Amino acid sequence: MTYYVLPLISLNKYSFGPAENFRNAYLSKDHRYIIVELGNTDPDYCGMRGHGHDLYAFSTATQIVFYSPAIFMDDIAKVVRGEYSQLSAKAKEMIRLFSALNYMKKIVNADGKKETLTDARLLALDRDELLRARMEWLLNVDIAVDSELLSAPKDTELVEINAPAQIAL
Repeated sequence: MTYYVLPLISLNKYSFGPAENFRNAYLSKDHRYIIVELGNTDPDYCGMRGHGHDLYAFSTATQIVFYSPAIFMDDIAKVVRGEYSQLSAKAKEMIRLFSALNYMKKIVNADGKKETLTDARLLALDRDELLRARMEWLLNVDIAVDSELLSAPKDTELVEINAPAQIAL
């Protein structure tokens, strides 16, 4: 959920204060809430004071909970099913922009040559041919052209919210 759902609310794992403060991101089983587990949810510490995030729902001692954006509910369901290439163009744009993963980053390699670097998790959004070829080579398998290149999220990334003040992880 960290790289595919959290960006849909314009946030990423670096949005909550020092990098070590972020623990994980989850989605409620009904897909209505995005739960961010932190070491410290104090608004001053985690940088949320004055953030004014319109999707903020509530927080506990270790979690901040946001409403899932209505505009992306279909996309969130596709993420849960592992249908990353089927996400809307807007969802893919938000993920590329806010995930904090490298996207079309210009670098100079050890040989002094200029290269463009994109994280494999972003390449998977479009079933990138080079990514598929690399995976086939590494795994020594054939991968169908219409196959998704990432697995669906683990069941442990979906949590039950029993009441607004209690979240069971």
